[in-house]
Amino acid sequence: MTQTARHLSIIVLILLLATATRITNVGSWPVWTDEGWSIWATDDARLDVVLDNLAHDRHPPLYFVALRGWRSLAGDSPLALRYLSIAAGILTVAVAYRLGADVFGRRAGKYAALLLAVLPIAVYYSQEVRHYGWFILFVLLSWLCFLRFLKYPTFGIWLGYITSLTLAFYTLYFAVLPLAVQVVVGLVWWLGRNTRGSYSQPSPYKKSLLWLVGAWVVMGILYLPWLWVIATIQFPTLSSGIGNLPGTYAATLANIPALGELLLGAQWALLLGLGALAVWNIRVAHVDILLDEQESTDAMYRVPTQPDFHRGNNRVPLQWAVVLGGFGLLVAMFLLSARFNLLSGRTLVFVVPMLVVVCGYGASLIENKMRDSSPTAANVLLGAWVLVTLLTPTVIQPRLDSDVTARMVAEEYAAGDLIVLETGWDDNAFAYQLRRVLPDAEIVRTITRADIYSDQKDLLPAMMPLFDSHRRIWVVQWLQAPQIMNALDAGTAGYQPVIRHEVPVNADYRQRFGESLTQIVLYEKPMPDVQTWQFGDLFTLRDALVPTQARAGERLPVDLWWSVSTPPQLDYSVGVFLLDSSGAVQVEHNGPPAGQRTVQWVTGGLYFDRHTLMLPPNLPARRYSLVVKVYWYGDNEALPVDGQPFATIGEIEVQ
Repeated sequence: MTQTARHLSIIVLILLLATATRITNVGSWPVWTDEGWSIWATDDARLDVVLDNLAHDRHPPLYFVALRGWRSLAGDSPLALRYLSIAAGILTVAVAYRLGADVFGRRAGKYAALLLAVLPIAVYYSQEVRHYGWFILFVLLSWLCFLRFLKYPTFGIWLGYITSLTLAFYTLYFAVLPLAVQVVVGLVWWLGRNTRGSYSQPSPYKKSLLWLVGAWVVMGILYLPWLWVIATIQFPTLSSGIGNLPGTYAATLANIPALGELLLGAQWALLLGLGALAVWNIRVAHVDILLDEQESTDAMYRVPTQPDFHRGNNRVPLQWAVVLGGFGLLVAMFLLSARFNLLSGRTLVFVVPMLVVVCGYGASLIENKMRDSSPTAANVLLGAWVLVTLLTPTVIQPRLDSDVTARMVAEEYAAGDLIVLETGWDDNAFAYQLRRVLPDAEIVRTITRADIYSDQKDLLPAMMPLFDSHRRIWVVQWLQAPQIMNALDAGTAGYQPVIRHEVPVNADYRQRFGESLTQIVLYEKPMPDVQTWQFGDLFTLRDALVPTQARAGERLPVDLWWSVSTPPQLDYSVGVFLLDSSGAVQVEHNGPPAGQRTVQWVTGGLYFDRHTLMLPPNLPARRYSLVVKVYWYGDNEALPVDGQPFATIGEIEVQ
């Protein structure tokens, strides 16, 4: 195998590793707050609705418009929704290699790609239903085109620079930060090179600078349509910044280790050391160049000679540009955060590829220095880092177990139930997980701009028509003040709580944000005087809530409400049966009513009793009768109801 083929095979393996780290388990994670918002914002297939949702928030449109189009093709599975970010993440690894190889050499590019393939923050933001993966890619592409233009100014590279920079701005407003660094680098580069050539010939660098300025102007013109949206609609929201939202960091010295681990993983000190080694080597090379320039002068006919930067023999200015685009911008954002609060994973992640390119150069220096004594030292060092990183992943963003909550609701959900979410800004995330398991459920969110939303914060007037039109309401509550839950607990519209579950937050979430619970409560509105069935002289079935439709293979919950004429002396059981047209029992459920011994019942009480029938997957699609009997398990004798051993309480259409 030739050296080139061997090198290409290594790059392919690194890209396969990047693919594996970004796809593994990605379909099993619940969506979190911001991902839920992305899904909600692109739910409508109409482009004008999607753009309106974005305009009234704080996001540029590119990623979300693409997500809307992608959803129409690929669907709404977790993997499909995250695929756009996964693809961008894999491409980012490839671009990181190319940038590192251009500026520092192929070994440095190889190590940079390897670092980015497994770095937790890079992997994480390649797996979100968010625009950050795209933003990282476009920013890195803009750097690649920008540095290539400085080195080989061609029209094609110029167009690539305009395109990547424009796409970055249409993806996230933080594109202004790398652009600011590129402007500074471009001006410094021009000031250091504008005397290139003789006194009688104009400097070629002046023309290149004009082309760079032209690129920035063209990008600004292309951005004007959305700039109008920012100025007229979004500015009040954007001016508030990211505030002190969860996941943000104050610009203090005490937070530097936490930020280091966030950006560079648990072994951040090792990577920082590689970066420091790279910067030191660039500095030494720069000093050597300055000394060479001082020794080579011609006072009469030419200015001090410069290294042949235009032909690529000198990479040092480009290397300093990469350092400024990574570590320099990171330090600047840290200092600015004392005033503007810019520090969080999602706002810093775009500098990570530039950081790892510098660190990859540091690793290549170790390989070069130890080539004779230990040629595999750098490979062993980074191999151990990769192994440790994969075995001890860093949690970038804890996620609520909204999928667990959704499955718990689905296990006891009945067709026609209303689901009300009081989960704060996680309404959209919970709604997505619920629709994954209950695609036909009616779900109401009470905090987002969709569904029920009130600037007056009094949701009950808007909810009352829904209370009146339903008999069963699920309320899922977390974080948000439980206005609906409190009202139903108090008996509003005749509802009573009948089933209650609590789901503690997971260990990752608890460690970051403290203890909290997701509450799941089913409220039911009995109507005891509409139709009753008398079983013997003891039990009265006051109400029965039965779904009118069900599907084979699913659960069929049947809710009964009982009272007693006199306190029973025996523990009775209730049987619920699904009969076909011939009277044959197809499905049944037997057990004590309400999960409570009937000898403990008292007159005047109203007792809720749920029986869940498990419908077989092969149950023929047709109409079935639903009947109830009451019996003492000791002799299995049914209490008579209207002279019969059971009462027919309804019919079910099984589909």
